[in-house]
Formats: sequence, C-alpha cells, structure tokens
Amino acid sequence: MHLSGPTRMQSISIRSTIMRLAAS
Repeated sequence: MHLSGPTRMQSISIRSTIMRLAAS
C-alpha cells in the first residue's frame, strides 16, 4: 500500500475524528 497526498488528508481526518471520540 503506497501512501500519497490524498491519503495524508484522510489520515488527518481520521485522527481528528478519533480525538473527538476520545474527548467524548
């Protein structure tokens, strides 16, 4: 699996979601 530009944005989005869930 090769990670590129779009994947980086997805990673940030997923991380933000996880942080939000953890904060709940």
